[in-house]
Amino acid sequence: MKRTIVFLPVVLLALSVFGCKFLPLQPKPPEGSALETAGNSDKQITVRYAQIGTESDWRVATVNSMKDAARAEGWELLNQDASCSQERQFEWLREAIAKGDDYIVLAPIVKTGWDQVMSEARDVGIPVIMLETNIDMPDREDYYATWITLNFIQEGEKAGRWLTDYMEAEGRGNDEINIVELQGTVGSSPAIDRQTGFESIINNYPNYKITQSQTGDFETERGKEIMEAFLNEAASNSVKIDVLFAHSDGMAIGAIQAIKEAGLIPGEDIVIIGIDGSKLAFEAIAAGDMNVTIECSPIFAPIVLDVIKTLEAGEAVPKVIYINPGETAGIYDEYFYHNVISELPSRAY
Repeated sequence: MKRTIVFLPVVLLALSVFGCKFLPLQPKPPEGSALETAGNSDKQITVRYAQIGTESDWRVATVNSMKDAARAEGWELLNQDASCSQERQFEWLREAIAKGDDYIVLAPIVKTGWDQVMSEARDVGIPVIMLETNIDMPDREDYYATWITLNFIQEGEKAGRWLTDYMEAEGRGNDEINIVELQGTVGSSPAIDRQTGFESIINNYPNYKITQSQTGDFETERGKEIMEAFLNEAASNSVKIDVLFAHSDGMAIGAIQAIKEAGLIPGEDIVIIGIDGSKLAFEAIAAGDMNVTIECSPIFAPIVLDVIKTLEAGEAVPKVIYINPGETAGIYDEYFYHNVISELPSRAY
């Protein structure tokens, strides 16, 4: 049987991978392209990559890292954009099953609704590797080989700890702090866990309060739209916004534009916290428009390759692989931790 590997990735998201480096970004293929031939075809390996979308630089970097990995291995790459549609992921999963592909790498857009198609994959004996978000179904570990994920809760905790430390250093530790939150896609692990981690920190401080919270779907334009609504509501209620916590840098960048258009100074009038560690966030911090970003590396491909090669060798892999860089790693600001100015030239995405 022809050796085929299928990639179906998520939303959102991730922190520096053990021993991995940022890979150079490659040009995006023409819109709607189905097949890219990569490298030496005599290896008879095809990669079906059903991506979430291209809603952010983070996602583009994830896509490009998979392309680079396939190219380096001499695989064929099927690149398909789900455009944030779970139904499209279902279609491509079933196409993989129908064609007898050897591996599926699935990063589901949301956690629920996978019972039937995952059962179909198991019934034909195709190993499934989960990325980022996991499925929510009974006995889920029976349906996949491993789950490679990031510690999204830790990312939220880092954001919360940074904020309380920053306010204390600014002499505002006892002030009433009003926070607005731009959530990621509803039902996704990054959105759920980042909110959980952040709240686990700020809930210890009675003077910190989330006054408004709404999804921006990890999209820059939606971040701008929702921030405009936050500002209008705050103004009508005479409530000051002290902090924006955005579940992604892209949404934070959009919100910064809305804040400027409202005649306020981002980074000063409103403290801006993002998650991703993107180059755009580094540039915004260097310009004084943003205060901090928490690293969430998009480079999953090296670990995915290691898992597949391990399975090909007939060896077992753990049911979960956490990518966890430590409590203070991956915090970029100009205040306490890793200085963005020195890191900016080498930021690859």
